[in-house]
Amino acid sequence: MPLAPQTPHDKTAAAAKLIIETEATKRADRTAALKAARLARDAAALPDAPPAR
Repeated sequence: MPLAPQTPHDKTAAAAKLIIETEATKRADRTAALKAARLARDAAALPDAPPAR
């Protein structure tokens, strides 16, 4: 486990890093959910294609 931040700058940098990582994770999750929903919507909207020759 890393040492606790010592200086005010270290504390601020650690807090900022945590916020950025949390937001990036939320954004990735939201992007994946939207992509899945879009693919499901598009698959439902397409008529059944005839088999390829």
